[in-house]
Amino acid sequence: MTRTVAFDRRSPGMASRAWRGVGPWIVLLARVGFVAKGLVYIVIGLIAAGVALGMTRHFADAGGALRILLSEPFGRVLLVAVGAGLLGYAVWQAVAAALDVERRGSRLQGLAARIGFAVGAFVHGVLGIDALGLAYADHAGRRGAEPIRYWTSRVLSEPHGTWIVAIAGAAVIVFGLDQIRRAYVGDVVADLELPPTGIAARWAVRVGRLGEAARGVVLLVIGGFLLHAAQKGDPRPVGGLVRALRALDRDYGPWLLAAVAAGLAAFGVLQILSARYRRIRMG
Repeated sequence: MTRTVAFDRRSPGMASRAWRGVGPWIVLLARVGFVAKGLVYIVIGLIAAGVALGMTRHFADAGGALRILLSEPFGRVLLVAVGAGLLGYAVWQAVAAALDVERRGSRLQGLAARIGFAVGAFVHGVLGIDALGLAYADHAGRRGAEPIRYWTSRVLSEPHGTWIVAIAGAAVIVFGLDQIRRAYVGDVVADLELPPTGIAARWAVRVGRLGEAARGVVLLVIGGFLLHAAQKGDPRPVGGLVRALRALDRDYGPWLLAAVAAGLAAFGVLQILSARYRRIRMG
């Protein structure tokens, strides 16, 4: 009995020491992940800008950006680094969701943030695995069906599926509007510990606002796809980033597409700044 009590008293200290040993590695993984995420967004933005300028006809989403990186010199090595970084980013987001190391709290806003961390962990984990799979595959292979269209089709076939898709579309539009609001009036660098002077201090807010606005526009288009699919009962109009960019080019012309492309690349730059200046709590 005495031994059990002694073990119980030591356990919190042992756990604390173990956490202090693991924490710095998770922070390092997160920072490498920010670089990888930023690189993917920059590639997506540059490709979209190329379409707006008439230099190419094909857009790229995150998966397409990975394939473009693979085609570059030392592409496999670069893809391994990007894949490892994305997995590291996923690990940090999973820890942030499970243990609330970012101290978001248990109120509604904090819980929403932690759910966002969990979703981000899943998305970036899948993307990191895809990157490593591409790096070690003999060839890039063909792209599968878009997940958003696949799941929309599944949901529409279920009872009350039309309402579920409509609610999802409305939620995406609300989130997109909030992104645009944040771009103009929000603190887009609240989590960064920027130096008082220098190029990072001068440009971080600008690229942050441009990036948030671009992502908001893309979300508005994707939400519109979902509402249209709910109205028609047809999942074929639904698509992700590539279809959204294509719709912007078709319906609004190259100028808006160029602005959104610049915003996506700017968001990538903000991620790279985050790798250096992001305040990452691990306690």
